[in-house]
This record gives sequence, C-alpha cells and structure tokens, in this order.
Amino acid sequence: MGSLLWQLVDRSAETEFIFALFHLLLAGLGLLILLRWLGSRSQQLNPPALRLLTIAFLLFVLDFAMTATYYGMVFFFDRQWNPLLFTWLSRALACSAMTLSAAGLLASVREDWSSRVTGYAIGGCSAVAGLLLMDFSLLRRSVIGGIAFHTVAMDAADVVATLAVAVAMILLVVQGQKWREPALLTLFFLFSSGLVHPFHLFLDTAWSGLWWHVEEHLLSFGLVTFAWALGEHSTNLFDRVFVRLNLSFILLASVMILCTVGMERFQYAKLAEERSMNLAEYLRGYVTFYEDRGENLQTALQHPEVLRRIVVGFGELPDFQRVEIFLGNDHAVFRYSSDGAISQQIGSAPFEDADRTGANDDAPPRTSFRMIQIPVYPERQSRDRIEFYGGMQYINRRIGSYIVVIYLLFTVMVTISIVVVGVIVRHADVSMQKQHAEIEVISRQLLQAAKLASIGELAGGVAHEINNPVTGILSTSTHLIDKHRDTALTSRDKRELRLIAEQAERISDIVTKLLTFSRQSRMELTLCDINTVIESAISLIEFRLKGSEVILRREFGTALPPVLCDVNRLTEVCVNLMNNAIDAMQTVGTLTVGTGQVSNGRVRIAVSDTGSGIDPVLMERIFDPFFTTKAPGKGTGLGLSISHGIVRGHQGEIHVQSTPGRGSTFTVVLPAKIS
Repeated sequence: MGSLLWQLVDRSAETEFIFALFHLLLAGLGLLILLRWLGSRSQQLNPPALRLLTIAFLLFVLDFAMTATYYGMVFFFDRQWNPLLFTWLSRALACSAMTLSAAGLLASVREDWSSRVTGYAIGGCSAVAGLLLMDFSLLRRSVIGGIAFHTVAMDAADVVATLAVAVAMILLVVQGQKWREPALLTLFFLFSSGLVHPFHLFLDTAWSGLWWHVEEHLLSFGLVTFAWALGEHSTNLFDRVFVRLNLSFILLASVMILCTVGMERFQYAKLAEERSMNLAEYLRGYVTFYEDRGENLQTALQHPEVLRRIVVGFGELPDFQRVEIFLGNDHAVFRYSSDGAISQQIGSAPFEDADRTGANDDAPPRTSFRMIQIPVYPERQSRDRIEFYGGMQYINRRIGSYIVVIYLLFTVMVTISIVVVGVIVRHADVSMQKQHAEIEVISRQLLQAAKLASIGELAGGVAHEINNPVTGILSTSTHLIDKHRDTALTSRDKRELRLIAEQAERISDIVTKLLTFSRQSRMELTLCDINTVIESAISLIEFRLKGSEVILRREFGTALPPVLCDVNRLTEVCVNLMNNAIDAMQTVGTLTVGTGQVSNGRVRIAVSDTGSGIDPVLMERIFDPFFTTKAPGKGTGLGLSISHGIVRGHQGEIHVQSTPGRGSTFTVVLPAKIS
C-alpha cells in the first residue's frame, strides 16, 4: 500500500464517499441559507442572483447526494449501479452547477447584468446537456484512455463550465463592485478545481489519486468560502451563528474521518503484509525449487502441497482474494470467490504491470488492495514476482463504523449546540431589538430636547427684541388714558387706547412666557411646602369649576420634604396642567390633584383628568412650542412648553400617560434639593 502519505491521498470508495458527503453538507448549508432568503424575500442579494445561486446549489446538492449514495453502496454493501450512467449524470449536474454559480455570483455583484448573465447561463447549461446527450450514441467511439472513464463530450462539458467560471472571474476583476472579494474567491477555487480535473484522468494511479485529492480540496475551499460569505453577508444574527457552527462541525468531522480512514487503511495494509509474508515466502521457495528442477510454472503449481498451502492461506487470511505469480512469460492467478470456490488460471502471457488496480477505462471504484509483492529472485534484476490481493470488505466495515460513530456524535453535538445557541441568539436578538427601540426613544428625546433648546434660544432673542417697543406702546397708551382733563380725546379714542393697552399687555404676557421658556429670566429659589403651592394654584382655577360638573379631588401626601423651587413658576406649572385638564373634560369629569414622595427623596405632583385623552400620534409633539389641539383662539400652545422648561430648570422631569377616551395623567417629579 506504500507510505502513510500515499494512503492519505489514495483514491478509493471510502474517500470518494467521505468527500461526497463533505461536499453535500457544505452545499446543503449554502442551499438552506439561500432558500431562507428566497422564502423571506430577503434583500441580502438581488432576486436574479438569488434565483441563479439557489438553482446552482440545488444541482450541487443533487450531484453530491447521488455521488455519496453511489460510493456508499460500494463502500458499505459492495454493490454499484451502472458506472457509465452515474458518470454522465454526475458530470451534467456538476458542470451545470458551476456554470450557474458563475452566473449567479456575477449577477450578485452587478445587478444590471442580470438578464444577460441569466441568458448566457441557460445557454451554457444547454450546451453541457447537449454534449453529454451525444454520448448515448457516440460513447464507444469517443472514450478516451486513462485512469478514469471519460469521453470527448465530458471533457468538452468540463471546458465549457471552466470557461464560464474564468469569464466571470475576469468580469468581476474588471467591473466588480459590492461583495466582489467573496465572489471572486469562490470563483477562483471553482476555476482551479476545473483546471486540475484533467490531471487525474490521464496520469498513473498514484499521481492520479494525488491530483484527485487536490481537485476535491479546491472544490471544498470554494464551497466553504461561499457558505462563510453567505453567513457573514447576512444581517440576521442567527444566520451568522448557524453558518459558523455548522462549518466548524463539517470541517472537524471530515478532517477527523479522512485522517482516521488513512491511518486505519495504512495499519491494516501493514498488518496484512506481515500476515501474508509467510505464505508468500513459502510460494517463492516452491516456485524456485521446482524451476531449478526444470519445471515450468504451470507444472510446479500442480503439485498437491502447493495447492493445499494456497487453499489454507485463503482460509487463514481475512479478505484474501487473489494470488498472482509472474515467472518469465508465465502468469498464474488463483481467485477466491465470496461463495468459497477457488478458481485458477495458468498459462503464458506477455509481461504487464502488476498494479492494475485502477487502470481500467471504466473500472468500478477500487474494492481491493495489494497486500504484498515480493520478487521471486531478489538477487536478479528480473520482474518475476508474487503478488497477493485482498478485499476491502473487512476494513470497509471497520472504517464504516468509525464514519457512522463520528458523524453521529458530531450530529448530536451540533444539534444540541444549535438548540442552545439558537435560544441564546434568540434572546440576544430580542434584547438587541429592545435596546434598539430604547435607543430610538432616547434619540427622539434628544432630538426633542435639541429642538426645544433651539426654539428657546430663538424665543429669548425675539422676546427681548419685542419687549422694548411693547413697553413703550403700553406706557404711552396708559399715559394717554390717564389724562382725564385732556378734552382732545373722545370717548371712542379712549376705548381704542384701552384696546391698544390690553393687546400690548397680552403681548407683554406672551413675551414673559417666552422668556420663562427660554430660561433667560432669573429664578428666585426658596424652600417651600409642595402642598401649599398646589393649594395656591387651585385657588387660581377654582372659578372655572363653578357652574360645571367637574369634581376636584385632592390626594395630598403627608410629611413631604420641603422643595427648593421658584414658587411663582411652579404655581404656573400647576395652573397650566389643571387648565389643560379642565379643557379636556369640558363640563363633566373628575380632576384629581395629588402629591407624594418617590425614591431618592424626590417629590411627585400628579394631575389626572377623565377627559378625552391624547392621540398616541400626537404624544411626541405635546411639548412643542405653539403646538395645540384646542380651537383657534382658545390657546397659544405655549402652556406645556413653558411648563416643560420650568420643570427642567428645577432639574426635574415631566411625564404623561394617556388613554384616548379615558383621560390623561401628567406627573412632575422634583428633587428635594437642586445642585
């Protein structure tokens, strides 16, 4: 069997099965992500690219599933289907999948090329299908000699697929934009595997196996790169975790199985060589003994003791299937069949290379190996030799159990991990969405604060500019009205002067409120009892309750700490809140004013009504200056804005809770002390 290195790169039914299973898992992982995006109408990839890549990976999955089933039947059950039909179907699926992958990756980078790329991909797949269909009629005339079965049409289909990948690579390098690097790397590995493919078709057995391994590893790198890029390109956290976890599982399990298979086959081959050495030495001794007596190979092997020893050897050595002896131009073969029968062929034959385990044009996957090869005459430079060949049934059963156990263990582990990680990721995703919502709320609050600050600065500047001329108008009009002895003014003139004074006072009042809102007037802070402030505010609005069915309820707390505040401004806040509550209830309802103490020594003021409530759409705007829902002439829209500014100036907070149709509650929280 050669060195351990050649065992690791040997091409046999079990390595074909392992690589096919490995590729099936990788392609299936990519297909799951693509199908999920396709079903959810995700915008991760543009629709034409998503459709092309989904079809391409569906063909990859079909190809790898068929290959894994074919070599699994050979490996586990020593049975096989029609190898020619299998090869046709496999090449058709593989070449079509490569062509569609190149088109899909190109369309994912340049969406404006999607229609042309799709047309070329359909044309390439049609060419591949047409070339391979020709093999049904031209097969016997187009078979090419080599290690593995292949035809001119198969080679032409490989060329079409490889050229499609090469063209896509060139276009990506020249014109690629977004997502170019992952697509380019995937295409590079697919293109490299297509270039390496012809090498294992024409070289001798050992080097053919090496190049076949190179091709399979390049294809593996391409599939891993694509699956990894899908996971990292996704905006969904579960997709990224799912891809990373499954890639780790697939890579670890496959590497472990490949190394285990190579080591087991190497150890089994060494053991078979040691156990068959005695029989080989015995046959060499008999052959040389009888040849020295002048007998040819056919005569020497007819002796009963020689035949008896060969029969005993077939029974002693597990999976011992064939003995071949080459002596000059003579060639003898003894075969042991599965039903226990022993057949022999002895005669003259031209000399040929002994290692014919994989040199047939359309040979099935190798199910036997050479146990030992010794020269008949070690001291001579001749090619006379004795070879023993054993079956792979025993070692395949042993390796098969390893494959099943390893994949089962890893499957159980990854399933448990996916469930656990899925729960964690789901919880993290919910937490992140909650945090995102909170950040949005805080951002809106910051925007509101910035807007109020800018409006406050503007209002302060405008108020100062208006305040001076308004003061002059008010003082002049008042002075003229007070000149009782001036007969030049008629009663009508005096009424108009009073109207001018009243409107000037109104303007002055608005300016004062704007200055309060912009915090450019000085606050006079004193320690006060919050309940006393509330009572003072109630006395100012009680006249509005007369003649209505609005009931006033007091729910004052006791033993409240004194609050450092501007009494007049805090009274204004309470008056504004109670006036708004009365307006919301119109003539019927309950106005509840309460106080209490909250955490950290803070004091709470709550004003509740049973009015119409506030529309949730308007909740974000109620503190905006000049925003009001009252009828024209009923309000300026500055009450809540000014109240908000006063409370903020006291380092406090104002909150609102409202249910449309059931009423609203405004809560003011003030610190007992202001830093």
